[in-house]
Amino acid sequence: MKDNNIISRYNKLFFKINGAKTVDDIRIIYDEVKKFEITYKLVDKETVKKVNELFLNRMNDMITENEIIHQGILDKTKELNKTEFDYSKEKDDSQAVQAKTLELMSRLPKYKNLANSGVISQTIGSTIKSGTSGAKAVLELLKYPAYVDMVDERFRQQAFIASKSTKQIQFETKKELDLEKMNQANAQAILQGFHLRTIQKKFIASKQENYFF
Repeated sequence: MKDNNIISRYNKLFFKINGAKTVDDIRIIYDEVKKFEITYKLVDKETVKKVNELFLNRMNDMITENEIIHQGILDKTKELNKTEFDYSKEKDDSQAVQAKTLELMSRLPKYKNLANSGVISQTIGSTIKSGTSGAKAVLELLKYPAYVDMVDERFRQQAFIASKSTKQIQFETKKELDLEKMNQANAQAILQGFHLRTIQKKFIASKQENYFF
């Protein structure tokens, strides 16, 4: 009866250990392995040793798998960060931007002072709102020292955002979402690895004074 019982429990543990996929699985099995050892260590030391080794080997394998997954996420994140929007497929609006820049310069005063700052702000603001060509024209002003002071940080940010095409915005939005998913997966992998190593150390420490290891 005892032999049949230990074989039955060993077989159940064997399949559970080999089927472990998550930290929660390992936690549950950890307790079952301890109970198995307490129950049978004086009855069949070899079988108890097998169970302990089987459990430790599965943890080691899961830690290795976790490291591979973690590295894979880092590699994918690195590649994703390298991806850039393909401007070559965008419509060439250089002439429209150049024309808009010249028009903008003709509407702006040569110098900025307290008296004309309101007019400058209104002119630049309306040009940004006129469309992507207008926004790009405002950014073009930054290349000319006489106009740099007229385009403050607020207008630079507005013009930068407004200068993007719909396709570029879609590309950047998707990239941002993909990176966010990668970061979440990376955090999960790190946490899983941490818990696995913690359980592994705890398990090995409990066996240090034992003949098993």
